Amino acid sequence: MDYLAIPGAQVEVTPLILAPLALVAWLVVLSWWVRSLDHPGRLRRKFRSQRLWWEIRVKRRSRMRAAVARANHARKHERSDLPPDEHVSWASFWMVEIYLGSHAPDLKQSFERLGWTEDSPGLGSINAEEWLADARAGYGLSWTRLGFFRPRGAKLFPTATPIDLPEPFAFLQMGLVQLGPGVTALIANFALAEDEQSCLERAIREAPAARGELAGHGGYRILSPELVKAERVGAERARIRGEAACWIRDNLPGAFSTRAVDPPTWDLITTTREDLVKEFRGFFGWQDALGFRGAERWKFMSGDRDDPELAIYG
Repeated sequence: MDYLAIPGAQVEVTPLILAPLALVAWLVVLSWWVRSLDHPGRLRRKFRSQRLWWEIRVKRRSRMRAAVARANHARKHERSDLPPDEHVSWASFWMVEIYLGSHAPDLKQSFERLGWTEDSPGLGSINAEEWLADARAGYGLSWTRLGFFRPRGAKLFPTATPIDLPEPFAFLQMGLVQLGPGVTALIANFALAEDEQSCLERAIREAPAARGELAGHGGYRILSPELVKAERVGAERARIRGEAACWIRDNLPGAFSTRAVDPPTWDLITTTREDLVKEFRGFFGWQDALGFRGAERWKFMSGDRDDPELAIYG
């Protein structure tokens, strides 16, 4: 027999008393739940919406697969295919890092670690540490060349200074420009290795296929073959640029590196026949996969009929 402890008293509690209490508690909970439904129709709509939600989740995958098949069947992406007689070459790119007054001590330590604290004919410049001190003390625009570098063990460019470079690059040229009091810019020209210069062309020539992605609330979105191709090209550019940005961050960190921001970059991309930017194009072409839609164009004409026209896009 169970007892309920009350100060100063002892009351006997039997199962006959507990059963009605449990029933009352269950009725209170049930009445609260029914009141939360406002009216009986709300309960039917609740179960109906749950069933509809499950149907959407189960069926949206099949609808997404059907939409992907339709996008691939349309074959509109044929216009974005690179012509057989066209070639795209990514020769090199320029990357810029900025050093403010707070970065001066770290930049001097970087010079010491790289061995740029003495005059070196291989570097093609004077003592980089001394130049930095003189340039920051002045008020005019000045610049110096840090040198021409190649990967260690590479046989190409034997007169270049050997340095630890990532595999995608054949050589590296660097220079410093004093932009103003306390502001120095590093300009690094990374030249791609021969097998990497055609990485963008390989990404464009690879046959694209549409892709579906599930979204919230039972929806989905379809990425057309053209967008998939543009993503693929962008991934190749990000891979190569990322190697260069990591090298600068590890060896000559500055304002962009410390803030985990991608440094400003300019690519040198050449073609053999077609322009990268056309005056009008009502469809997604292979040039758009390279990111040149809406780019500005500068033309250079030498005046000689035998000289080809030079067009620069930015």
